[in-house]
Order: sequence, then structure tokens, then C-alpha cells
Amino acid sequence: MCELFSLKLVTGLLVLIALGVAIVGAGADAQDDPIAPGKPIGSTRLAITVDDFPENGNLPFGVTRDQVARDLIAALRNNGALDPYGFANGNFLERAPEEQSVLTLWLAANHPLGNHTYNHPSLSKAGVKRFIESIDKEDKLLAAIDTSSESIRRRRIFRYPYLDEGDTPEKRIAVRNYLFKNHYQIAEATTDYFDWVWNRAYNRGLAAQDDKSVAWLIGHVGDSADRHLRGANAISEYLLKRRIPQILVIHINAFSALTIGGILKRWKDQGVSFVPLSEALSDPVYKMNPNYAGVGLTFLDQIAEWRGLAVTRFEDSTYTFKRLNSVCGPAPERRRQ
Repeated sequence: MCELFSLKLVTGLLVLIALGVAIVGAGADAQDDPIAPGKPIGSTRLAITVDDFPENGNLPFGVTRDQVARDLIAALRNNGALDPYGFANGNFLERAPEEQSVLTLWLAANHPLGNHTYNHPSLSKAGVKRFIESIDKEDKLLAAIDTSSESIRRRRIFRYPYLDEGDTPEKRIAVRNYLFKNHYQIAEATTDYFDWVWNRAYNRGLAAQDDKSVAWLIGHVGDSADRHLRGANAISEYLLKRRIPQILVIHINAFSALTIGGILKRWKDQGVSFVPLSEALSDPVYKMNPNYAGVGLTFLDQIAEWRGLAVTRFEDSTYTFKRLNSVCGPAPERRRQ
């Protein structure tokens, strides 16, 4: 199965070369686009986090969850990613208990697993009581899996599902109070190129045997990742007058396992250095509470909303959800972030 996964990579790259895929966004329009390619990203400290252990999205034919985990771990290791943090759910145990092996593989690589709730609820929809119960249930699962001496410290880092910190101030405050009382630290996210949307398109392309679309996805995701990281740096400089350590969120899916290595390499070549999540979160900015009640915004976007400042000019308008969802037909899956 590993051979099949590698074959798909080689085939995709060969098709990519044959098609002569170009990077969208370069050229004459770059001067009007503050996040377009044109110069290196420059000195940037970046922590890498991976959501939705042990599974995100569908699998290509012949690929296993374990193989995705192994390929992702190898890509991170080969590019010098320091202490990448995984964030796990637990409800997989109710339908595919064998997938616990993915968590075991990650821990065996000496990478920590934080809490992403047991059943990935939206705080806005679930309400405070159910949401906290889901956090507690996941904590018990992680305690049973991670038996290291650092287990409590490692697992009590929390990532909100859907980046949903509550649609009312009351919900937001209640959950934050619970987290801090129980010695959790919130793992905010500042840059996210929506790899889960790319993964859906990738799976559709493989299922349709649409080599041209698969090659386009492989060839362009790096440009999308660049744009989002450039945008995060630009927003940081605009709001805070400096570059803060950025926190990337990706997901444990087949497309990320296939492409993240190339993205990290191109970032290193442009001046990005990878730091542990603990180092990024030690920056004073992450002690800030934007008091934003809403769903799906990065930490920097929350600060912008809090201050009433527009940052839309730094958003990626090239690789939109609409555009990616049109690759190989509509996307039927529910959003998973």
C-alpha cells in the first residue's frame, strides 16, 4: 500500500511536469496583490500543528490511516519540524477502534497530542455543558494512551474544533474559565491554507482518474500556502507592528501527507524556521484575549475584529473555496477543521 501511495505521488508529479503547471498569481498582477509571490517570505518563526487525529477526510483507494500518519511524520522529520503538535478526537473508537494505532505512531515519534474534544463539536451549536463534557472525555482518553511522565502537560493544550470559540461572549468566557482552571493552554491558529478543502478535491480527482486536476492541485497548493503565510505576516505587521511567531494548522489527511514536505522545504528556502508550539505560545501576544465571539477566525483575524480594523486585502482571493470545490465536481463532505 505504501508503494501505491508513492506511485500516485510519482504519477502526479510526472503529469505535473508534462503539463508545465505554472504558479498562479505571479507576473503583472503581483504589484496589486500584497500576498502574491515575488519575494521570499522572509524571517518567520512557525509552529506546526496537525488537527483531527486520527482521521480527516476520506482516503484514496489502497491507502490506510497508518500510512498517512507514517508519511506525515516522515515529511515533518525530513524538513526539521520541531515538536509538531497533534490534536486528537476520540469518537473514532466507536466506529474504527483500530485507528488508535495512528495516535500510537505519533506518540512513538515523540510528538505530543493535545485535546481537540472527544467528538469535535461546534461550541456555538453544542453549548457549554456538552462542550466541556467532550473536553473531559477526550482528556481521559489521552491520559490512557499517553503514559509519559509529561502526559498532563502535553495533553492539556487545547484546540477549538472549527476554530469556534463561541458565538456569544457568555459561551466564550465560560469555556475559557474552565480551560484555565484546569491548566489548559489554548493553541490558537494564525495561518491555515485549508488543506482539508484541497484534500476533498484531491480525493475526487483520484476517484475520477482525472490526472490533470490532481496535478493542478499538487502544483498549486504550495502557492496557496505561501499566500496564507504571507497574509498572516502582513496582518501581524499591520496590527502589532511586528512579526509574531505564526501557528500553522493542517490536518492529518492524505493530501497533506503527500504535499506538506514540499511546502516546508520551499518555506525553509524562503527564510522560515520551525519552532516548537511552546516557543510560539510563549510570545506575549498569545496572552491577549480578543474577546471575539464568532466561528472560524484565526487569532489574528480575531484581533482585527476586536479592533475594528479591516484585513480583507491580505486574504487569498486566488484559491477560494468555490474554486477548489469546483475541481472534479462539487464537494459533498461536511466541513471538518
